[in-house]
Amino acid sequence: IINWFSKRHDWEINQEWINYSPGIVPALSFIALSFSNPGDKIIVQSPVYRRFFEVIVENGRQILNNELKLKNGKYVIDFDDFEKKANDSRAKLFFLCNPHNPVSRVWTRGDLIKLGRICIKNNIIIVSDEIHSDLIFLIGLIIIFPLPL
Repeated sequence: IINWFSKRHDWEINQEWINYSPGIVPALSFIALSFSNPGDKIIVQSPVYRRFFEVIVENGRQILNNELKLKNGKYVIDFDDFEKKANDSRAKLFFLCNPHNPVSRVWTRGDLIKLGRICIKNNIIIVSDEIHSDLIFLIGLIIIFPLPL
Protein backbone atom coordinates (compact mmCIF):
# COMPACT_ATOMS: atom_id res chain seq x y z
CA ILE A 1 0.00 0.00 0.00
CA ILE A 2 2.79 2.40 0.94
CA ASN A 3 4.75 1.63 -2.23
CA TRP A 4 1.62 1.83 -4.38
CA PHE A 5 0.73 5.32 -3.15
CA SER A 6 4.32 6.45 -3.57
CA LYS A 7 4.61 5.17 -7.15
CA ARG A 8 1.07 5.83 -8.37
CA HIS A 9 0.29 9.13 -6.63
CA ASP A 10 3.67 10.48 -5.49
CA TRP A 11 2.37 10.52 -1.92
CA GLU A 12 4.33 9.21 1.04
CA ILE A 13 2.00 7.65 3.59
CA ASN A 14 2.89 6.18 6.98
CA GLN A 15 2.24 2.62 8.12
CA GLU A 16 0.28 3.82 11.16
CA TRP A 17 -2.25 5.53 8.86
CA ILE A 18 -3.32 2.18 7.44
CA ASN A 19 -6.28 0.29 8.89
CA TYR A 20 -7.74 -2.77 7.23
CA SER A 21 -11.43 -3.31 6.57
CA PRO A 22 -13.39 -6.07 4.83
CA GLY A 23 -15.04 -3.45 2.59
CA ILE A 24 -16.10 0.14 2.09
CA VAL A 25 -19.33 -0.14 4.09
CA PRO A 26 -17.70 -1.40 7.32
CA ALA A 27 -14.94 1.20 6.83
CA LEU A 28 -17.45 4.05 6.49
CA SER A 29 -19.34 2.81 9.53
CA PHE A 30 -16.16 2.60 11.62
CA ILE A 31 -15.13 6.11 10.55
CA ALA A 32 -18.60 7.58 11.24
CA LEU A 33 -18.56 6.08 14.75
CA SER A 34 -14.96 7.16 15.41
CA PHE A 35 -15.06 10.75 14.18
CA SER A 36 -18.62 11.92 14.86
CA ASN A 37 -21.28 11.69 17.53
CA PRO A 38 -24.95 10.70 17.36
CA GLY A 39 -26.89 13.57 15.81
CA ASP A 40 -23.88 14.92 13.92
CA LYS A 41 -24.20 15.40 10.17
CA ILE A 42 -22.34 13.85 7.27
CA ILE A 43 -22.24 15.40 3.79
CA VAL A 44 -22.85 13.16 0.77
CA GLN A 45 -23.30 13.98 -2.90
CA SER A 46 -26.29 12.24 -4.47
CA PRO A 47 -26.89 10.37 -6.57
CA VAL A 48 -24.43 8.12 -4.77
CA TYR A 49 -24.03 4.50 -3.73
CA ARG A 50 -27.08 3.90 -1.50
CA ARG A 51 -25.03 2.36 1.31
CA PHE A 52 -23.56 5.81 2.07
CA PHE A 53 -27.02 6.91 3.24
CA GLU A 54 -27.63 3.68 5.15
CA VAL A 55 -24.33 3.92 7.04
CA ILE A 56 -25.17 7.45 8.15
CA VAL A 57 -28.69 6.68 9.34
CA GLU A 58 -27.85 3.28 10.88
CA ASN A 59 -25.19 4.95 13.03
CA GLY A 60 -27.48 7.70 14.32
CA ARG A 61 -26.03 10.48 12.18
CA GLN A 62 -27.90 12.86 9.87
CA ILE A 63 -27.56 13.22 6.11
CA LEU A 64 -26.57 16.54 4.53
CA ASN A 65 -27.19 15.98 0.83
CA ASN A 66 -25.20 18.16 -1.56
CA GLU A 67 -27.03 16.99 -4.68
CA LEU A 68 -24.97 16.91 -7.86
CA LYS A 69 -26.42 18.94 -10.75
CA LEU A 70 -26.74 17.61 -14.30
CA LYS A 71 -25.43 20.23 -16.74
CA ASN A 72 -24.89 19.54 -20.44
CA GLY A 73 -25.01 15.78 -19.85
CA LYS A 74 -22.42 15.86 -17.05
CA TYR A 75 -22.82 15.93 -13.28
CA VAL A 76 -21.21 18.90 -11.54
CA ILE A 77 -20.81 19.96 -7.92
CA ASP A 78 -23.04 22.71 -6.56
CA PHE A 79 -20.30 24.48 -4.60
CA ASP A 80 -22.60 27.16 -3.17
CA ASP A 81 -24.80 24.47 -1.66
CA PHE A 82 -21.76 22.47 -0.51
CA GLU A 83 -20.40 25.51 1.31
CA LYS A 84 -23.76 26.09 3.02
CA LYS A 85 -23.88 22.46 4.13
CA ALA A 86 -20.27 22.58 5.32
CA ASN A 87 -21.03 25.70 7.36
CA ASP A 88 -23.51 23.73 9.50
CA SER A 89 -21.93 23.41 12.96
CA ARG A 90 -23.10 19.78 13.21
CA ALA A 91 -21.38 18.78 9.93
CA LYS A 92 -18.38 16.65 10.87
CA LEU A 93 -17.59 14.43 7.88
CA PHE A 94 -17.79 14.50 4.09
CA PHE A 95 -18.09 11.16 2.26
CA LEU A 96 -16.36 11.91 -1.05
CA CYS A 97 -16.67 9.39 -3.88
CA ASN A 98 -13.98 9.71 -6.60
CA PRO A 99 -14.45 8.50 -9.23
CA HIS A 100 -18.08 9.04 -8.39
CA ASN A 101 -20.39 6.02 -8.27
CA PRO A 102 -22.83 5.90 -10.05
CA VAL A 103 -22.35 9.06 -12.18
CA SER A 104 -18.84 8.04 -13.35
CA ARG A 105 -17.38 11.51 -12.81
CA VAL A 106 -13.69 11.83 -12.10
CA TRP A 107 -13.41 15.07 -10.15
CA THR A 108 -10.88 17.59 -11.45
CA ARG A 109 -7.92 18.87 -9.51
CA GLY A 110 -9.73 22.21 -9.18
CA ASP A 111 -12.89 20.53 -7.87
CA LEU A 112 -10.94 18.58 -5.26
CA ILE A 113 -8.91 21.58 -4.12
CA LYS A 114 -12.09 23.66 -3.75
CA LEU A 115 -13.85 20.88 -1.78
CA GLY A 116 -10.75 20.41 0.37
CA ARG A 117 -10.44 24.10 1.20
CA ILE A 118 -14.11 24.34 2.16
CA CYS A 119 -13.72 21.32 4.42
CA ILE A 120 -10.55 22.68 6.04
CA LYS A 121 -12.23 26.05 6.66
CA ASN A 122 -15.13 24.28 8.39
CA ASN A 123 -13.13 21.57 10.23
CA ILE A 124 -14.80 18.77 8.27
CA ILE A 125 -12.99 15.47 7.87
CA ILE A 126 -12.93 14.16 4.29
CA VAL A 127 -13.54 10.44 3.94
CA SER A 128 -12.50 9.61 0.39
CA ASP A 129 -13.89 6.47 -1.24
CA GLU A 130 -11.56 5.86 -4.18
CA ILE A 131 -12.32 2.16 -4.57
CA HIS A 132 -12.69 2.46 -8.37
CA SER A 133 -9.64 4.69 -8.86
CA ASP A 134 -7.51 2.04 -10.52
CA LEU A 135 -10.11 1.60 -13.27
CA ILE A 136 -9.30 5.04 -14.71
CA PHE A 137 -6.98 4.62 -17.68
CA LEU A 138 -7.20 7.44 -20.20
CA ILE A 139 -7.28 10.61 -18.15
CA GLY A 140 -5.81 9.43 -14.88
CA LEU A 141 -7.15 10.06 -11.44
CA ILE A 142 -6.26 12.79 -9.03
CA ILE A 143 -6.75 11.76 -5.41
CA ILE A 144 -7.50 14.47 -2.90
CA PHE A 145 -4.98 14.02 -0.12
CA PRO A 146 -1.62 14.89 -1.69
CA LEU A 147 -3.09 18.09 -3.19
CA PRO A 148 -1.90 21.47 -1.89
CA LEU A 149 -4.99 22.55 0.02
